[in-house]
Amino acid sequence: MNVDFDKIKKYVTDGAAKIKEASGNLVEVTKLKHKLSEVNNEINDCYMRIGKLVCESDENADCEEAIAALCTKVSELKENAQHLTDSIDDALNKKTCSECGFRYEKDYSYCPKCGNSEK
Repeated sequence: MNVDFDKIKKYVTDGAAKIKEASGNLVEVTKLKHKLSEVNNEINDCYMRIGKLVCESDENADCEEAIAALCTKVSELKENAQHLTDSIDDALNKKTCSECGFRYEKDYSYCPKCGNSEK
């Protein structure tokens, strides 16, 4: 029986490289998802603060400026969240449907969950 050790070595080396790449992507995606979660929590906090200001608006005449500032902050946070989502999609070689939020393969023309056409 003839054993080709060079072929075995190449097979193991290639496999190890693929595992290293996959684990690197997993770490990157996990970090991005953590940042996205933090941004979404901050958005929710802004919404709660806006609601509180609206409920207390009779007592505080300056609340309109505070609400406007929080709305601006929410817009900025949403842009950051979209950037993070795009980065996650790139790392996974996927895209996220703008209608339902489902993540699917980049080469699909339509979202397999809701049928939305991503153009």
